[in-house]
Order: sequence, then structure tokens, then C-alpha cells
Amino acid sequence: MITPALTDSQLTSQRRAIEVSFWRVLSSERLKLTTLPSQLVTALVAFMLVLLAAALRLITTIAAQNTDAEHPSTAANETLLPSQLLEGVVWAGVLLAILSVLFMASEYTSGSIRITILAVPTRTQVVTGKAAVLALTSFVIGITSSSLVLLAAWILAEQGALSIELPALLSLRLVLGSGLYLAAISVLALALTAIIRDTVASLVTVLCLITVAPLLLAAVPVEWMRNLISFLPSVAGQLVLAPDGGSAVLTPWGGIGVLVLWSALLLAAACVAVKKRDA
Repeated sequence: MITPALTDSQLTSQRRAIEVSFWRVLSSERLKLTTLPSQLVTALVAFMLVLLAAALRLITTIAAQNTDAEHPSTAANETLLPSQLLEGVVWAGVLLAILSVLFMASEYTSGSIRITILAVPTRTQVVTGKAAVLALTSFVIGITSSSLVLLAAWILAEQGALSIELPALLSLRLVLGSGLYLAAISVLALALTAIIRDTVASLVTVLCLITVAPLLLAAVPVEWMRNLISFLPSVAGQLVLAPDGGSAVLTPWGGIGVLVLWSALLLAAACVAVKKRDA
């Protein structure tokens, strides 16, 4: 039996039927992220870490302010800064960076990257899909946890249990900045892992870049090298959470812009690496 030749319109409709859209890639990567319990637990721990760090700060501050009220002669009269409540965001960023490394590296260690690339022939969609899912997850964790923390502080301040000032613009910067910081750090870690393709090497590189490198540069007794600290990804991103409105080199939003630039450049490099190299 001879199969009739397909017309151009039929061929086009068949191609469209088997095309993998970016939305399908996002759905697939979301399933990969949410179906593994360890990844969900890590994300939940990052969320809870922000809340627990803020709770400890609130408890110690309220206790200190009550002591000052009982002993006015020795009172320090210090007001809690809103940014001090979000110190846990930095540590949550470390956890989410580790999650991003494992999320990407597991494709290579298990060999499933070959199946993924067969299912998604456009390799750049694999990297950008993973980055989008992680960025959105981290952004939601950041804005939700920081909003709950600042809301709790506002309620305590309204009841007179806490002395704190929460200007609207500052609160907005802290909430959005928390989400953007965690999202950008996650994308940066995933991009580096896609370039390196080794779990241990990726973890060491990412953790050194966001935690060790600032400490090493701060110890160098050369002024111009110390000025470079503000342009490291983690340090620049944390300026959006700074209580004094930034550094001498960068503004808070300028700092988060530097971090986003780091993430975008590394993500572009990761897309090129995945496209050019064998799986």
C-alpha cells in the first residue's frame, strides 16, 4: 500500500504538533524540582531560615528594650533597623545556591541530560527553563518571607512591644530586594554548574565566589582591591538589604543590578557551553 504524500500544510501542522514549546519546558523543569523531596525540603529550610533569624533578632531586641525600660540610666536607646531583620536572607541565598548546583549537576551525574536533550532539541531552552523555574521559586521565597517578617515587626511596633521605623519605600526595597537577590544568586549558581558540569567543583566554585572571595579581598591591604569587593556578586546584591542605603561605590539598586549582570552573563555563557559541547 502506497502512503499518499503529505502536503506542505500537513507537514507544517505535524511539525507544530511535535514542537517543544518553552512553556512545556518550564512545566517539565517544575516537575523535576518539585517531585524530589530533598529539593523541596531545601527550599522550605531556606524559607524558614529567614523567619527564624528574624524571630531571634526580634526576641533579643524586645528583651533588650524591656531591660532598657527597667533601667533607664544604663539604656542604650538603640532602635532596631528593618534590614537587621532580614539577615537570614543571606544564608537563605547560600542554601538556594546549593540547591541550584545540585538541581543542574544531577542531570550530568545521572546521565539524564542526554534524555533531556533528546526531548528538548533546543539546548538553550533546557538551561533557561531551569533558570526560570529556580529564579521564580527563589523570588517567591524571598518576597514572601521578608513580607512576613516586616509584617510581624509592624504589628509588634503598633502594639508598643518594639521600637522600629518601617518607612514604606524602605520596606518595599527590602521586600523586592530579598526576592531579586535570591533569584539572581540561584541563576548564578545554576549557570556556573552548567559550565563546570561537576558537582563538587561547582559547589566549591559557587561557595568560594559568594562567601570566601569577599573575605579574602577584604584581608588584602590594597585599597583598589578592596574597592573590588563591592562588585562581587554576593556583596553587590546584599547592598539592597543594607541599612545605610548602599556603599561608597554602589547604590542599593545599583548593587542588585551588578548581581543581575553577573547572573545574566554567566547564564549566556552557560547556554553557549551547553550548545557547543557534547552531553
